[in-house]
Amino acid sequence: MAQETQRRVEEEQRRIEEEQQKAEERERASRRARIETRCRLAQIRFQLEPSEAHRQELINIIAILEEYSITF
Repeated sequence: MAQETQRRVEEEQRRIEEEQQKAEERERASRRARIETRCRLAQIRFQLEPSEAHRQELINIIAILEEYSITF
């Protein structure tokens, strides 16, 4: 009886850990998508209007990409 209870507890803990890992993976994917979108928008803005503000925006997003080692 005690072994069965222990087994159930361990299964529940594994299930919870798997759910947490999946949630973390979804958050990382979401964060990556947001960064990639910011990058694309900065590129488009700079191409449409190569102003100093847009250049700085592009430099900033490139720094973020480099910091997180995100490549396309």
